Amino acid sequence: MQPPSDLQQKARLIEVNRQRLKQLKNQISQLELIQSEHLEVSVSLKALSVADPKSKPSLIPLGAGVHIPLSYEENGHIIIDLGGGILAEKPYEEGVEMLQKRATDIGIIIDQLFNEAKTIEQKVAEMATLFNSEAANLSPTIGAEIEQNEEANSESIPVEKSKPSRRRKGFGGELTLDD
Repeated sequence: MQPPSDLQQKARLIEVNRQRLKQLKNQISQLELIQSEHLEVSVSLKALSVADPKSKPSLIPLGAGVHIPLSYEENGHIIIDLGGGILAEKPYEEGVEMLQKRATDIGIIIDQLFNEAKTIEQKVAEMATLFNSEAANLSPTIGAEIEQNEEANSESIPVEKSKPSRRRKGFGGELTLDD
């Protein structure tokens, strides 16, 4: 039989683990968006690297309906962020490789977070079943003692009657919507 304070501590621990699980799921969804963005850009770069030199200029969307015309260059380069705000000019093929490697690395991180979320989910389920069984085994005498203490506390504290609230007036004595 567990004292009520131990049960409260277990309930708090379950809640903390549930919050951690929620955070992990949010991180996973954000990383999946980033991973898909990397894969989309690598597909676009592959298409640019094999484009016909005689093809018409393409339009690159910036957002809000704004596009930049892009004409094909035989040995085209992109500018890619290497990290820490450092930008480098790389050929299309090298940019594709870098983006695919980043997407793979992000996939590994997603798998690690997913496994961590799975273990936390199992841990929460185990803790919840343990908590429920201990709460069910809580002695009726302890429950009766708790109820008696609550009744004694409520009888010893006199309840003050609250004064009716006065209606407020606006600036300069104007009536408000409450009047």
